[in-house]
Amino acid sequence: MSNAMSATHQEEMEIRSLGRRLNEVRRAAGYTQRELAELIDCSHQTISRYESGEIQISALTLHIIAQRLGITLDSFFYARLSARDANRPNPVSEVGHAA
Repeated sequence: MSNAMSATHQEEMEIRSLGRRLNEVRRAAGYTQRELAELIDCSHQTISRYESGEIQISALTLHIIAQRLGITLDSFFYARLSARDANRPNPVSEVGHAA
């Protein structure tokens, strides 16, 4: 396999992995795809496409999601929430969603 093909395959794997983490983070925050979409002003289809790895989520969109959910960006890249996130009050629960 050529280096170009390897890089493309690796990028696709990373996009899918990030999509899975978005799904996990969203569910942990107690949101449906539709609710998260409303929170960040996009369609629920876009959230679905991010989560399935069909399209790549931008750094800016990740940042917006993290802000709205009251978590750090590293939550998207590590299986466990950071200690900083674990000790923060959960603003999601303040708006009626279970954490």
